[in-house]
Amino acid sequence: MSRAASLGTPGGVSASRRNIAALALLEVAWGVGMGFVPFGTVVPFLLRGLGAGEFLIGSVATASLIMTAAPQLIAAYYAARFKRKIGLFVLVHYPACISVLAMGAVAFYAHAIGEGLAAWLIVACVGVYGLSMGMVTPIWVHLMAKLLPSRIRNTLWAWIVCAGTGAGLVGAWQSHTILGENPSLVGYAVCLTIGGVLLTLAIQVTWLVREPEEDAAPPQGSALSFVRRHIGIIWASRPMRRLIPLRMLAAGGAAMLTAFLAAAARDQFDLPDKQAAVFTAATIASQIIHGLWSGPVGDRLGNKVVTVLAPVLVCMAAALALVAKSPTYFTVTFLLTGGIWILDVIAVNGLVMAYCPAADNTPAVAATATCVMPVAAIAPLIGGWLARASGGYDAVFVAAGLLTGLAAILMAVQLEEPRRSVSGAR
Repeated sequence: MSRAASLGTPGGVSASRRNIAALALLEVAWGVGMGFVPFGTVVPFLLRGLGAGEFLIGSVATASLIMTAAPQLIAAYYAARFKRKIGLFVLVHYPACISVLAMGAVAFYAHAIGEGLAAWLIVACVGVYGLSMGMVTPIWVHLMAKLLPSRIRNTLWAWIVCAGTGAGLVGAWQSHTILGENPSLVGYAVCLTIGGVLLTLAIQVTWLVREPEEDAAPPQGSALSFVRRHIGIIWASRPMRRLIPLRMLAAGGAAMLTAFLAAAARDQFDLPDKQAAVFTAATIASQIIHGLWSGPVGDRLGNKVVTVLAPVLVCMAAALALVAKSPTYFTVTFLLTGGIWILDVIAVNGLVMAYCPAADNTPAVAATATCVMPVAAIAPLIGGWLARASGGYDAVFVAAGLLTGLAAILMAVQLEEPRRSVSGAR
C-alpha cells in the first residue's frame, strides 16, 4: 500500500483533516451499531438460549475466522484494479449489514422454524458477516495507510478505532435495557435489528472521505497466480517465517479462549440475559483502553512490543477464568481480551508491512491472515471438544493459557524489531 503521507496528497492539510474526521465519524457510527450485537457476548448468550452446545458455540468463532481470512487476498487482487476504493469499500460492507438484520429475523422466528435450525442459521449469518469483513479488511488497511500521515499513523489509527469502540458503549447500554425488559428471544431480535439498521446507516458516512486517485498498475495474471505469488513473497522473508508460526500459536489460543468466555460465565453463575450487555461494556472498555495505548507505544517503542503483549493479556485472562469465583472475574477477562484485535490490526500488520516493504503491501497483510487462519479457525472447535469431553471449560482455559504464554515467550525471543534491524525488512 502507498506509504505516502496524506499531507502530500491533493488538498494538503485540509484534505488530511477532513479524511481523519470522516474516518473517525465512520468508526463512531459503526461502533454504536456493533454495541448492540457483539459476537463474543450477545451471540453466545443467544445461542445458549436456543439450546446450542459447546461445539456449535465454538463454531461461531471458527466461521468468523475462516470467512474473514479466506477472501482477503482475492479482495486485495480485485481492489488493486480500482484507482479509488471508497465505492468498493462501501459495497462490500452491505452483506455484513444484511447478515445482522437476518440474525434478528431468525431470533424473532426461532420458535416457528425450530430452535436447532435457528442456532445453525445464526452461525451461518456470522459466517456471512465474516466474509464481508474479510473483503473489507485489506481495503480498510490500504485506505488507512493511504490517508493517514505516516509519521503518526499508528497513533491516529488506534485513536480512530478507540473512538469507534467507545461509541459502542451507547449500544451496550441500550441493549442492556432491552434485554433486561425483554428477557427472551424477542429482546435479542430487537437488539440485532437495531444494530443492523445502524450499521447500514453508518457505512454511508464513508462517502465523506476524499480519496485521491492512485497511479499503481493493476496486478497481472490470474487471481490464483496472485495468491500464490504473494504467499511465496511472505514465506521468502526470514522474519515472516518466524512471525507466522508464532501468530498461529497466539491467534489459536486467543480464539479458543474468547469463543467460550461468555458461555462459561453464563453456565457457571446462571446469569440473566442482560449480563451479556455488561460483558459487552467490558469488551468496549477494553477496546478503548487498548486503542489509547497501543498506537503511541507502537510508534515510540516499535510494533514488536505491542505484538508480544497481546498474548500475555490473553494468558492472564485464561488464568482469571480458571479461578473465577464470581462474574466479576469474567468481566475482567473481557477487559483484558476485548481489544486484542486492535493490537493485532495495528502492531501485527505494522510488522508485516515492515518485513515485506513494497509500494502496495496490502497483499502481504492479506496473505499473512490467510496463512494464520487455519490454526486460529480450528482452535475453537478443539476448545468445544475439550469442554464437552471434560464436562467443563477448565481444560479450554488451561490450553488457551499454555498456547498464548508460549507464544509470548517465543515472540519476545525470536521476533526482530524492524527499527533495529534493517536486514529484517528484506
